[in-house]
Amino acid sequence: MKIIIPTIGTRGDVQPYIALSLELLKDGHSVTLATHPCMRGLVESYGVSFAPMGPTGITSETLNLIPLSPQISSPNPLWEPRHRLTGYWFAPAPTTWTPPADLVVFLEAGELPVVVSLGAMALSGEDALESAQITLAAVKQAEVRAVIQGWDEAMKQLPLPSNVFHAGSIPHDWLLPRASGLVHHGGFGTTASGFQAGIPMLVIPHIIDQFIWGNKVAQLGVGPQPIPRPKLKAENMAEALRALQSPGMRRKAAELGTAIRAEPDGVAEAVRLIELAIVQKESKP
Repeated sequence: MKIIIPTIGTRGDVQPYIALSLELLKDGHSVTLATHPCMRGLVESYGVSFAPMGPTGITSETLNLIPLSPQISSPNPLWEPRHRLTGYWFAPAPTTWTPPADLVVFLEAGELPVVVSLGAMALSGEDALESAQITLAAVKQAEVRAVIQGWDEAMKQLPLPSNVFHAGSIPHDWLLPRASGLVHHGGFGTTASGFQAGIPMLVIPHIIDQFIWGNKVAQLGVGPQPIPRPKLKAENMAEALRALQSPGMRRKAAELGTAIRAEPDGVAEAVRLIELAIVQKESKP
């Protein structure tokens, strides 16, 4: 069966659909993932066919799958039957990926670090430099180790202490289990990865649904209150970093992570529902 999967968003939004594509390919289907043109390299690096698409035509009258854990949000009883909650879809690291040797050395040299990963929000320019400076100051005040992803241009301008490692793109399924906490922008995919890893999170929302996920993290007790980017200071970030290390918050995050990892495979459930919908459609006269 030929299947086209349309989706939009940043890397964290698109990556779960790569996981779904891979599982459908394993079941013998022909799959094309349609999304932003800038995602071509990411999609094709997994061996998935790519097609460019704009922000239209992403819902179906037959089946709409929601890659969200019921631990995080229960299905709405008012939903039509075509809307189905499956559990999260996590894409594995590319098979050719290996961790950088210097990062491995850093991780093994001391306590588990906090990972700072602002995704598409870690842009270049003056805001990036200011954000990097705030983060380095907060890490120093909180006396934690940190792995910082992004802000490539800004980080080159700043001296890095020995307790900070500047990393490139690292698969979160490898990195986050080796961290004590996660600081991020509140994107859907990054939030899901933090929940699965079972580590506390500080969300620094910038736009749209990031504020929703920041509030959800706090409501679940697995992170402090989110700090919107305009309100971010070294002092309140340092306070939040210290909160990530609190035993109670770490316990709640670990329990949530254990529960999510024990759930049935969300990708497999999605594939089951897709194949069932295909059979039902083909059986209609």
